[in-house]
Amino acid sequence: MRSSIAPALSQNLKSAGFPVVCIDARHAHGTLKAQRLKTDRNDARGLAQIARTGWYKQVHVKSDQSQALRILVFGRKQLVKMRLDIENHIRGVLKTFGIKIVAGCGKAFSSEVEKSVMQTPSLVEETITGLLVAHKGVLSQEENLDRKCKKIAKEDHVCQRLMTVPGVGAQTALTFRSEVDDPSRFKKSRELGVYVGLTPRKYSSGQVDRQGGISKCGSHAMRNLLFEAAVTLLTRTRKWSKLKAWGVRLAKRASFKTAATAVARKLAVLMHRMWVDDTNFVYGSAPVGQLA
Repeated sequence: MRSSIAPALSQNLKSAGFPVVCIDARHAHGTLKAQRLKTDRNDARGLAQIARTGWYKQVHVKSDQSQALRILVFGRKQLVKMRLDIENHIRGVLKTFGIKIVAGCGKAFSSEVEKSVMQTPSLVEETITGLLVAHKGVLSQEENLDRKCKKIAKEDHVCQRLMTVPGVGAQTALTFRSEVDDPSRFKKSRELGVYVGLTPRKYSSGQVDRQGGISKCGSHAMRNLLFEAAVTLLTRTRKWSKLKAWGVRLAKRASFKTAATAVARKLAVLMHRMWVDDTNFVYGSAPVGQLA
């Protein structure tokens, strides 16, 4: 079922004692689109046929705890987007009157705008003042959710271990925990690279054998956070590690973007293995003559 109420329906049906299987929506869509007529009756008949033959792929339904963590992380992300939209809109309005706000965000941005807005007409000043009131409210709630995320990550032993990885913070750890939910559902850690869409696409048919960019399957937010963590590891982390050394060598042979993507995939695999084995990140020993 491809619906936002799928987790609630599956959990309630399981509680009532019914056997529940949630199938892959893309797999079912690929089967049903072969029908010539798209009607509810034909869709129901097609789904029944899929269930009868067993030609479907079962997907994991996340627990209530993981759903709550996911809502928290994505709620904070939405507030960040709203704040940035307001800031960018105010910057664009003030540029019309030749006023350029210096780089900054949050409270520093508000104070800078309050000083500059008096140079604009009264109607513009009233409009921007109203936007600043909304900006302060969004910023306050963003900081509140940010503190809550950090508190939960600090108290959760899984997130504590994941945050020992250089470049991985509270947001990345919580998002990874909520997306994976149950690490035992992956038989091998390298399956995480496929799950988050960081493995290359491949098209092979007849004499055509083509390999493209990453598949971009799975969670877009998780993939972005892993990529940001990889960039931080390669550029800002000073302590030597085997993972960073591997990424730097790859960047010299290929490109920085390629190396960061590869390191992001390795981070996903590594974090899953750390979760399963209940271990911390190991930096390793730097080669002789190289600074650690």
